[in-house]
Amino acid sequence: MYTEVYWAFNFLVNAVILWCACALCAVRQQPRLLAAAAFGACFATAAQYLPLLTRFSLPAAAVMAFCCTGHIGFKRYVHFTAALYAMTFLLGGLGVCALGALGRNGVSPGKMAVAALVLTALAFVMAAMRRLIQLRALPFRALLRITGQTHAKIVQATIDSGNQLCDPLTLMPVIALSDPEICADLTDTGRRIRFESVGGGGSMRLLCAKRIEISQNGRWIPMADAYFACPALPLRAFPTLVPAVLLHQSGAGLK
Repeated sequence: MYTEVYWAFNFLVNAVILWCACALCAVRQQPRLLAAAAFGACFATAAQYLPLLTRFSLPAAAVMAFCCTGHIGFKRYVHFTAALYAMTFLLGGLGVCALGALGRNGVSPGKMAVAALVLTALAFVMAAMRRLIQLRALPFRALLRITGQTHAKIVQATIDSGNQLCDPLTLMPVIALSDPEICADLTDTGRRIRFESVGGGGSMRLLCAKRIEISQNGRWIPMADAYFACPALPLRAFPTLVPAVLLHQSGAGLK
C-alpha cells in the first residue's frame, strides 16, 4: 500500500477515535483534534519503517490525547486517555471484523474505505446516544452570574430543553430573562427576535452581557456566548430559562 494512502487512512481513523473520546468525556472538539490525528498518523506511518516504534504505541496514544485536549486537568486527562484506549480497541476490533467480512483476498484501499465508513457511522450513533443521555441527565436548576455594564447579579435559572430560541444571524442560543433590573443593565443590540409559544407569538429585544458564568461544584465556570431576551410579560414560575444546548456548548453540568 502506498505510504500516503496508509497515512490518510490512519488520519481518518484517529480522527474518528478522538472524536468518540471527546464525545464520551464531554471535551469540546477543537482544531487540536486534527493535529492529534495527524501526529498519530505520522507515528503509525513511521512504525512501518521502524518496527521498534510499535513498542511505544501506548505512550504515543497518551501523547496524542494530550495534543487533543491540552490543559484540562490531570483527572479529566486520565479519563480522556482511558476513553481513547477503549475506543481504539473497540473500533479497531470492529474494523478488523468489517475487513474480514468483506473478503479474505487481502486488504485493499477500497475495503479499508468501507471499514472507515462503518466506524464513522458507529461514531455518530454513539454521539447521538450520549447526547440523549445528557439531555435526560441535565440539572433542572442552576445558578447563573450575569455581568452587565455596571454590576454582576446571581439568578436562579431553569435549564429548559424546550427553549430553542437562537439568533438567526449568529445562531447563538438565547436565554429568556424576566428580571427588569438585569435587563436594564445589559447592552441592547438594537435587534429583536421573534418567538412562538402556546399562547401565541411576538418579538423580544435582543440583549447581550459582558460575561455569563454558571456555578458548578462551588466554582464559577464561564459559559459560551449567548444572547438574552426579555419578554414583555414576566415568566413568574420560571423567570430565567436557559437553553439546554448552551450547557453542552459550555461543557458545564456534564460529568
